[in-house]
Amino acid sequence: MKFRTSLLDENERYRGIVRVGGFRPKEYVLIENTAAKVWKGKEFLELDEVTAENAGIRIGDCVEVERIEPEEAKKVFLEGKINCWLPFTLKKNLNSALIGRVVAENQKLAFKEKDLNVLLVKKTVPRGFVVIGKDTEIILKEMI
Repeated sequence: MKFRTSLLDENERYRGIVRVGGFRPKEYVLIENTAAKVWKGKEFLELDEVTAENAGIRIGDCVEVERIEPEEAKKVFLEGKINCWLPFTLKKNLNSALIGRVVAENQKLAFKEKDLNVLLVKKTVPRGFVVIGKDTEIILKEMI
């Protein structure tokens, strides 16, 4: 299905979700070169600017969207700088903040914990689009 893109509301950005019609909440969709989890539907595709950048599109573009069924990741290797203070337990078990997010190698992963944090997905096991689950091992190489 083809949809025109628009920007998600500020409070819904950086959560790895999109709003799009024709799909059920909690399904995963492929959007050009990236994927995301469906939240409640709309007649157009709402996404954040990081998801749009990963997809190689601009807000306002018309894009194809299709359902996918990604595997659960065994390991996800991330690189970047966390831009805010996080409790030790969250840093140690970052997956608790990222459960349900679909990721792929060489894509940006954004989340907001007071400040915006954008990490780079360096590698996933298995490869391809994968979902971070409760048993996924997250390996963070933190940049200074």
